[in-house]
Amino acid sequence: VEAGDLAQGRAEQERLIGLFHAIYGSEAQWYCAGQKYALRLAGILSAETVRIAAQAKMPDSHRKAVERCMENHGALLL
Repeated sequence: VEAGDLAQGRAEQERLIGLFHAIYGSEAQWYCAGQKYALRLAGILSAETVRIAAQAKMPDSHRKAVERCMENHGALLL
Protein backbone atom coordinates (compact mmCIF):
# COMPACT_ATOMS: atom_id res chain seq x y z
CA VAL A 1 0.00 0.00 0.00
CA GLU A 2 1.38 3.35 -1.01
CA ALA A 3 1.74 5.93 1.76
CA GLY A 4 -1.32 8.13 1.94
CA ASP A 5 -3.54 5.83 -0.16
CA LEU A 6 -6.32 5.43 2.40
CA ALA A 7 -8.69 3.65 0.02
CA GLN A 8 -6.12 1.01 -0.81
CA GLY A 9 -5.19 0.66 2.86
CA ARG A 10 -8.82 0.17 3.84
CA ALA A 11 -9.32 -2.41 1.09
CA GLU A 12 -6.29 -4.35 2.32
CA GLN A 13 -7.57 -4.18 5.90
CA GLU A 14 -10.96 -5.53 4.82
CA ARG A 15 -9.24 -8.35 2.94
CA LEU A 16 -7.13 -9.38 5.92
CA ILE A 17 -9.64 -8.93 8.75
CA GLY A 18 -11.27 -12.31 8.09
CA LEU A 19 -7.90 -13.97 8.42
CA PHE A 20 -7.20 -12.10 11.64
CA HIS A 21 -10.56 -12.98 13.22
CA ALA A 22 -10.36 -16.63 12.23
CA ILE A 23 -6.88 -17.13 13.65
CA TYR A 24 -7.02 -14.87 16.69
CA GLY A 25 -10.75 -15.14 17.32
CA SER A 26 -13.19 -12.65 18.65
CA GLU A 27 -12.42 -13.94 22.15
CA ALA A 28 -8.96 -12.79 23.14
CA GLN A 29 -8.37 -15.87 25.30
CA TRP A 30 -7.83 -18.03 22.20
CA TYR A 31 -5.46 -15.79 20.24
CA CYS A 32 -2.32 -17.72 21.13
CA ALA A 33 -3.89 -21.15 20.63
CA GLY A 34 -5.39 -20.10 17.29
CA GLN A 35 -2.08 -18.73 16.07
CA LYS A 36 -0.18 -21.89 17.01
CA TYR A 37 -2.85 -24.11 15.46
CA ALA A 38 -2.66 -22.16 12.18
CA LEU A 39 1.15 -22.45 12.17
CA ARG A 40 0.85 -26.21 12.70
CA LEU A 41 -1.64 -26.49 9.82
CA ALA A 42 0.82 -24.54 7.65
CA GLY A 43 3.57 -27.02 8.54
CA ILE A 44 5.68 -24.44 10.36
CA LEU A 45 5.25 -25.97 13.84
CA SER A 46 5.09 -29.66 14.70
CA ALA A 47 2.72 -29.10 17.65
CA GLU A 48 0.25 -26.46 18.75
CA THR A 49 0.92 -26.79 22.47
CA VAL A 50 0.67 -23.56 24.44
CA ARG A 51 2.09 -23.08 27.92
CA ILE A 52 -0.89 -21.20 29.29
CA ALA A 53 -3.28 -23.71 30.89
CA ALA A 54 -6.45 -21.77 30.05
CA GLN A 55 -5.54 -21.93 26.36
CA ALA A 56 -4.57 -25.59 26.32
CA LYS A 57 -7.85 -26.78 24.80
CA MET A 58 -9.32 -24.52 22.17
CA PRO A 59 -13.02 -25.18 21.45
CA ASP A 60 -13.73 -27.32 18.38
CA SER A 61 -15.76 -24.47 16.88
CA HIS A 62 -12.70 -22.21 16.92
CA ARG A 63 -10.47 -24.99 15.54
CA LYS A 64 -12.90 -25.37 12.59
CA ALA A 65 -12.82 -21.60 12.00
CA VAL A 66 -9.00 -21.66 11.88
CA GLU A 67 -9.09 -24.64 9.48
CA ARG A 68 -11.49 -22.83 7.12
CA CYS A 69 -9.35 -19.72 7.31
CA MET A 70 -6.19 -21.62 6.47
CA GLU A 71 -7.91 -23.28 3.51
CA ASN A 72 -8.99 -19.88 2.19
CA HIS A 73 -6.09 -17.62 3.20
CA GLY A 74 -3.17 -19.80 4.34
CA ALA A 75 -0.97 -18.63 1.48
CA LEU A 76 -0.93 -15.14 3.02
CA LEU A 77 0.99 -16.52 6.00
CA LEU A 78 3.77 -18.09 3.99
